[in-house]
Amino acid sequence: MFIQNALKVKNNIWRYALGIFIIFIFTQIGSIPFIIAIFNKVGLEGAANLDSSKMMTILENSNLTFFYTLLTFFVGFIGFLIVIKYLHNQSVLSITTSRKTIDYKRILTSFTAISVCLLYTSPSPRDRG
Repeated sequence: MFIQNALKVKNNIWRYALGIFIIFIFTQIGSIPFIIAIFNKVGLEGAANLDSSKMMTILENSNLTFFYTLLTFFVGFIGFLIVIKYLHNQSVLSITTSRKTIDYKRILTSFTAISVCLLYTSPSPRDRG
């Protein structure tokens, strides 16, 4: 049923190529605030000498770095939603499930099962060293 619904929409190869390009552009736009923050911190000459490991620690606030990293993915996700809606003429519901509504009970059950597995398989703070 889910695969049959996928064949009913506009799925030409040029739509996928254009969609990948649009999502790429959106993710690059989303990374601009992180680049500006790095340039404000170290300047143009300092940014030329940074490697990728130093770039993630240069802002000295891991929460701010995490925010800028997530912002890139969030803006890319907005691009994904635009591509799905306007280029492929699909709804978000149609790409996630073949049912009439989203089954939140299933999502909660899966989240609980994964959380319990991670809770019992991750090392405790005492075992880390």
